[in-house]
Amino acid sequence: MSLHPVVVLGFYAACIAAGSVVLYLIDRTAAHDPMHIAACIRENPGLSLEKIAAKTNASHLRTAYTIRRLIRKHVVMRIAKNGVSTYSIRKIPKSSAEEILQEILGNDALHLTFAVVVEKPEITKREIIDTTGLSGIQMFWYLSRLEMFGAIVRDKKIGKWTYRAADTFIKAYAAYK
Repeated sequence: MSLHPVVVLGFYAACIAAGSVVLYLIDRTAAHDPMHIAACIRENPGLSLEKIAAKTNASHLRTAYTIRRLIRKHVVMRIAKNGVSTYSIRKIPKSSAEEILQEILGNDALHLTFAVVVEKPEITKREIIDTTGLSGIQMFWYLSRLEMFGAIVRDKKIGKWTYRAADTFIKAYAAYK
């Protein structure tokens, strides 16, 4: 069985193998971004995999892969009821702002990310990446972690997601400095 070269036609790639044609959609949309799927789950807790895939316009396979990654990173949790799996954002037990701040300060990248958000309220993810020099995927995990801690808040301003530090953490961070 020999494979012929891949022919790219717009967004489609045709792989011709043993006389049969298989079309694959090369999906380069925001649906590949784990942050996009995590935001969908955050806004719609309790959705099934199929509904998440439909809302994010991602394939079932891509959505399942991304959700598995989010579960491994402890961002999302799976809830099985009556044979149906649904997904929600994992909640971190409430601790005092000082305890959480100590955990943030113990991780250099988290500390750097949090410091940038405190210094410049309503900053976008792209601006944080440019300021810190961290990659987009790393920034996703750090911002998700800070959001789960309640240290930062994500708002939508003029069609863009922006981040700002929560008031209690600004006070605790100021006391730390």
